[in-house]
Amino acid sequence: MADNSVDSVSLQCEQRIVIKFLLKEGNPVVEIVKRLKAVFAKATLSISTIYEWAKRFKEGRTSVDDDKRAGAPGTAVTRDNITAVDLAIKKNRRISVLELSSNIGVSAGSVDTIIYEHLLYSKVTTRWVPKMLTEQHKQVRVSTCQQLLDRFSAEGETFLERIVTGDETWVHHYTPETKRSSMEWKHVTSPSPRKFRVQLSAGKVMTTVFWEIKGVLLLDFLQCNHTVTGQHYSDQLEEQLHPFIRSKRRGLLSKGVMIHWNTIYIISKMDSIIYSSLYFIIWNSIWKDKFNLDYEI
Repeated sequence: MADNSVDSVSLQCEQRIVIKFLLKEGNPVVEIVKRLKAVFAKATLSISTIYEWAKRFKEGRTSVDDDKRAGAPGTAVTRDNITAVDLAIKKNRRISVLELSSNIGVSAGSVDTIIYEHLLYSKVTTRWVPKMLTEQHKQVRVSTCQQLLDRFSAEGETFLERIVTGDETWVHHYTPETKRSSMEWKHVTSPSPRKFRVQLSAGKVMTTVFWEIKGVLLLDFLQCNHTVTGQHYSDQLEEQLHPFIRSKRRGLLSKGVMIHWNTIYIISKMDSIIYSSLYFIIWNSIWKDKFNLDYEI
C-alpha cells in the first residue's frame, strides 16, 4: 500500500526532500536545478534557495522543515487569550469588542474570531416584557395551563371549539407602502427609484376582534370620542358578540362558550369591574342576569 504522507506536506517541503535525495545520489546542484524545473515548472524554488538548502544538507542538516522563528506568534488566538475573553464577557455581559481588544491587547478582528468561532457567543438585545412575574404568578399560570390540558384530554376538539378569543389593536387610516413591496426591476445604467418617507397617518381607531376555531366572529371599531371601559366591554359582549354567536354558531351557547382575553375589563353583576391576565369567562344560553358568570382561573 502506497504511503500518502507526502501528499500532506507543502510543495516547498517536497522539493527539499528531492534536493536531499539527489544530493545523496551524488548529483551536482546544477543537475538538481534542471530536474526540479522539469517536474515543478513555475512552482520550482528559486535557484538561490536550492543552493542554500543544498549547502545545509551537505553540512549535515536532516530536517526539511522551516526553523522556528523568534518573535510574536503568528496569531493572537491563543488559549490564554480565549480564556481572558471568556472571563471578561462573563464578568460584564455588555462589554464591547473594542473594550475587549484594548483590555487584552489583541486586535478587534482576533477578538471577533475568539467570540464567534471559539466561544460561540452571540450578542442579543434585551427583550421587553410587560411585567416581572413573581413565583406565585408563574405557579398560577402553570396550574391554569395544566387545567386546560386536562380538559382538552377529557373533551378533545370539542373543548377547543368552545373557546372565543378577543383582542384589541390600533388600525391606522393609512399604511404606507413597504420597502419590499416597492421593489422594481431596472437596468445597470437606469437611475435608482426613489420614494419619500411617509409616516403613519395620525388618524387611527381602536379595533376589537373576536375569533374562534372557524375564523373571525366580530370586528368592532371604537367610535370617536369614546373610551374603552368595563361598561364598553360589557355592552360589546351582550349586545354584539352574544347575539352573533346565537344566530351564526347555533348550538355553541348550549355547550358553554369560553371567552379568552389577554387583559380584560368586564362588568360583572352590573357594578364590579373584574381584571385578569388570564380569565376564561363561561356563559350559557340562559343569560338571565347580566354577566352573572362563572369564572375559571
